[in-house]
Formats: sequence, C-alpha cells, structure tokens
Amino acid sequence: MTTIQNILVASVLSASLFGTAHAAEQTMKPLQGVSLHSGSKHAVAYFLSESNSCNLVVTSIDDADSHPTRQQAALEAGYAARYQLTEGKSFEFACDGPTMTVRPLQGMATN
Repeated sequence: MTTIQNILVASVLSASLFGTAHAAEQTMKPLQGVSLHSGSKHAVAYFLSESNSCNLVVTSIDDADSHPTRQQAALEAGYAARYQLTEGKSFEFACDGPTMTVRPLQGMATN
C-alpha cells in the first residue's frame, strides 16, 4: 500500500470509529485518531502519552498534492499547540496528561 493509501485508510477508519472534529471540542485518548477536514485539505492526528506528556503526530494532505506532510510536537501536560489546516481554520491540541483535547479555532490567523 502506498503512503497516500495508508493516509486515506487511516482517515476513513478514524472518522468512522471516532468521529470528525468539526465545531465541537473533542477529547482523545492515546493512539485514538481524529480526522480533520477543511476544503481540499485533510489530516489525521493521534498522540502517544509518555510520563505526563503528549507526543502529537499530525499527517495532512491536500487533494491537489500527492505528498503528505507529517508534523510532530512534544507537549508537557498543561500546554497546547496549534495546527493550521487551511487559511482561517486551525485546531488547538491541548495536552492534559493521559488525554488530549482538540478544539477547532474558526477564523483565527496563526503564524
């Protein structure tokens, strides 16, 4: 299976098993996937919990581009990271130790 096929399979599985992040805040458990979508961009995120910290992995792809992008962030409990999927659509990932909260941020500009 190609990398793109793996990402698409992971997106479908995470969306069907765990729902998608649209307008509501979600709480994730370690290795629980969440599927993020905005226009032609799609992403799958999950995290690993280790010693009261979260190791976040976000893999995204654009329908017009066949090269996926993978970003990682190590967060201590109580800290958050923002991921911009498209212009005007971002997500905040907050580490709560054994869980992670995903919150959509509509219309916020991020750097």
